Amino acid sequence: MTFIYSGKDITDNHESGVGILMTTKAKSSLLDWHPVSDRIIMARFYSRVRNISVIQCYAPTNAASTATKAKFYSHLQSTRQKIKRQDIIICIGDFNAQLGSDNTNIEPWLGRHAMGRRSENGDMLIDLCCQNDLIVGGSIFPHKSCHKVTWVSPDRITENQIDHVLISRNWRRSLLDVRNKRGADINSDHHLVVAKIKLKVAKIQRTAKTASRNFDTEKLRNPTTKQNFQDDLRNRTVNISYEEGTIEDHWESVRGAFRESCQSVLGYKCMPKKKWISGATWDMIQARQQKKEQINSAQTLEAKDQTPPKERQTSLDRSLSTESRAGGIFWKHGLRS
Repeated sequence: MTFIYSGKDITDNHESGVGILMTTKAKSSLLDWHPVSDRIIMARFYSRVRNISVIQCYAPTNAASTATKAKFYSHLQSTRQKIKRQDIIICIGDFNAQLGSDNTNIEPWLGRHAMGRRSENGDMLIDLCCQNDLIVGGSIFPHKSCHKVTWVSPDRITENQIDHVLISRNWRRSLLDVRNKRGADINSDHHLVVAKIKLKVAKIQRTAKTASRNFDTEKLRNPTTKQNFQDDLRNRTVNISYEEGTIEDHWESVRGAFRESCQSVLGYKCMPKKKWISGATWDMIQARQQKKEQINSAQTLEAKDQTPPKERQTSLDRSLSTESRAGGIFWKHGLRS
C-alpha cells in the first residue's frame, strides 16, 4: 500500500490534511500527483479507456466564515480547470455539505435520494457540480438511511450525509453504487464511504529497478568462513590479466570476482520485518469492533448510551498512536476545523 499526503507539518495540530491510500496495482497506474493545499490533493491514473483524475478534498465546516469557504471552492475550481478535458474526473471527500432530496431544476447533477436538508455548503457544492458537469453519486442510489449516513455526532443522535463522491456526468453509467460501510473500524466519527466504479486501470510500463541487497559480512567473523572466502576470492582473481584493457576493465573484473565470492560464500542479509502493530493492540482492535457492531445494531438510544462516549480517548487510541509514530505512519481521518 502507498499513501500520498498533502497537509501541514507533522508538528502542527493537524486540523486539516488530505491523502490518498493506493493499492500496489493503483500505484503502478499512477501518472502524477499534486499536493494543492492542506485541503485538496489531486492524483492522475492511467486507464485503458481514458486517464482518471481523482481529487480528494476536505471542505470547511458549515460554521466557517464565508471567506474561508470561498477560498476553498476557488482552489477546488482552479484544480479542476488544470485537468485535461478528456480525463474522467472523480471528486471525493468530506464536503461538510448536506444536499437534501429536493433536486428541482438540478436533476442532471443531483438525484432524489440524498439525506437531510440542504445547507449553505450544500448550495456551494451544487454550484460546483453544475459548473463542472459532475453528478453526486450518493444521491442516485436508493438505500436505507442507515446506509447513507456518513457522519455521526458524539451524542450519537445527529446523523448527516456530508461525505460525497462526484463523477463526470458522461461517465455516470460507470458508477455502480455508493453507500457507507458502518462495520469498518477507522477510528473516526465518520463512516467509511465506498463507491463501486467500473473502470479498468492499466499498468504503466516503466524501466525495472533492481533492488539493492547487502551481503552478510557478519559471517566473516567466523575464522572458517573467512578462510573459505579468501580461498574462493583467490581462485577467482588468479587468472585476471592486467596487461590488456583499460583500468575500468580491470576494476570490473575485480569487482565481479568480489561479488561472485560474496554470493557464493556469504550470501545476502535477511532483514526480518518488524510488526508495526503488536498482538495486544490487535486484541483491543477486535474488542472495539465488537462495540461498534453493538452500536450499529442498537435499535434505541438507550442501547447506544450503554457504550462509552466516542470523545473519550481509549487505551487503544493511545496504543495505535504510539505504534504508528514508531513505524513512521501518519493517518488522520475526519478531523474537524
